Amino acid sequence: MQLVELQGRLDEFRSLDAEVIAISTDTPEQAAAMVARNNLEFPVLYDTDTAVTRAWGVFDLLGDGVAAPATFVFDVTGTLRGWRIGRNSADRPSADEVIALLKEAARAGDAAATPNTRASPAPARPTAFPTWDTR
Repeated sequence: MQLVELQGRLDEFRSLDAEVIAISTDTPEQAAAMVARNNLEFPVLYDTDTAVTRAWGVFDLLGDGVAAPATFVFDVTGTLRGWRIGRNSADRPSADEVIALLKEAARAGDAAATPNTRASPAPARPTAFPTWDTR
């Protein structure tokens, strides 16, 4: 499970001035049970009405009636540096991939210095990407 892997590397994320936040469309009870079962120490936010996942364009993206697995990486200025949207429920980036993108964003500096960034809050029309998209 991706969340367990992210939890196992939480100190490394924090050493990069990064925070992990998950959004779940499960019921609060289901999400709380997952947090407890996996000893997650990062926030898991509830999107039971799917407003957030719909706003970000990932709810029912794959035509299966649920949110597509999606990872969004922001830098410290709040600029979206990259995203990856899975092609199926098992298609999720590894912690190594997320950390590599965070390191790349840190090297790039502020958003104005990096032409290959996207300043909008979310991809306009996300599609399933096999690798990171940093448009």
